[in-house]
Amino acid sequence: MIEKSTIPFYIICLFAVIRTAITLSFFSTHGMFGYKFLELFGLLSSYGLIILFLICLSSFKFDKLFILISFFCIYTLLSLSWGSNLQETIRFLLPFVIFFAVRSALTSKDQVKLLAFLIILSFIIPIIGSSLLILMKKSLYLTVYQTGIDRYSGMYLKIHTLAHCMLIFFFIAAIYQRLGFRLPIKEKYINILFFFLSILALFNLYKSVTRTVWIGLIVFSSFYLIGKRKYLILLLCGSGLFFIVLLSSQLQSMLFDIIQPLQGQGQISNIGSGRLGGWTGMVMSFLNEPLEMQFLGLGIGSEVKSFFGGSHNDLMSLLISLGYLGLSMYLLIYVFVVFDIIKSKIDRVMKFIFLGIVFSVITMNFGSNSYLSRFELGQYFYLIIALFYILDNLCRKKQLAD
Repeated sequence: MIEKSTIPFYIICLFAVIRTAITLSFFSTHGMFGYKFLELFGLLSSYGLIILFLICLSSFKFDKLFILISFFCIYTLLSLSWGSNLQETIRFLLPFVIFFAVRSALTSKDQVKLLAFLIILSFIIPIIGSSLLILMKKSLYLTVYQTGIDRYSGMYLKIHTLAHCMLIFFFIAAIYQRLGFRLPIKEKYINILFFFLSILALFNLYKSVTRTVWIGLIVFSSFYLIGKRKYLILLLCGSGLFFIVLLSSQLQSMLFDIIQPLQGQGQISNIGSGRLGGWTGMVMSFLNEPLEMQFLGLGIGSEVKSFFGGSHNDLMSLLISLGYLGLSMYLLIYVFVVFDIIKSKIDRVMKFIFLGIVFSVITMNFGSNSYLSRFELGQYFYLIIALFYILDNLCRKKQLAD
């Protein structure tokens, strides 16, 4: 018999498991009522989570981060009066809902453990299925014209979705492994499963050739090793990676648009698929706007002017869309989260896991269109941040009780 008080927790679990499945290619290409299943789930689940949050409001801890996120959301809504598109603005803000809903619905460490474990289980089919499709060469997304390198999307519609979902798996797996969970299965079998899934996830990530996510994984792994005080392993891995890139013609081909401009073969503005040149042009265009519009932004979804989702830089998109004020408020949210993690009562390794996730996401947001422009990634990220605050709150309560 399920207790009434645990119903919100199981709703969150159901959401998390469906979130993983609904991201697959089939649900991104099929739908009803003029919407894809992926879009329908994102919209309906967000409104459902708002209701859940309101129901569990009494258990929610109102703190400075809540106030800051609320101000940012209010400011973003106000931007509708000077250029933002209503549909795009709602789509931009809804991922915050999962943060509030999870913080209000989960009340124990065991619930956090179980949620993490269920998310990992939900990745089994996407990870194994994607690997099989790639090995059978049945999910070719594109072949890079300049190098002939094949990029695969696995069970997902796009290569970036495959890559980011594999990284999300590593985030959740790290949290779960640190927490531990007693199951009626020998621990060695769980570790074998994790190792097997991790190898396949790395393979999928490699074959997607999504370099921004490679960097995100390197940042996260570095923080993880520092947290465990594995400095020698970090040094050896860093040195080994450097020499692999230096000696591997395959990897050099994958990084051709970075290496060649640095070697003087082509313009430096073409580095990273033309990112540097594109960013320069966008900044110059933005600086030509009136000063008041630079502070306020041109509005989310203003297409050509705002560049949101097409800039290869979520933070620059945010600057252009919501101006200096909007970008400052958003970055302040990250600053608060980082300081809260540093000051938290959770153990050192867990601190560095969450710090690694935050800095990994910041890095990817700067280098591409990631956790701001991709709705599902935003939901995953704020779910993970909510888990940190739940764990920290539980640790503080335990210390007070002791």
